[in-house]
Amino acid sequence: MGEFNKIRLSLGRFLVLGLEFQLAGDVLRTAVAPSLGVA
Repeated sequence: MGEFNKIRLSLGRFLVLGLEFQLAGDVLRTAVAPSLGVA
């Protein structure tokens, strides 16, 4: 069971890292993209 938990933790870390990169990309895209409210 110990090896299975190591694999689960590794997979979880990779998933969290991927989500962090997606969130950072969305924030940057929102900051750089022109807004419709600003004229």
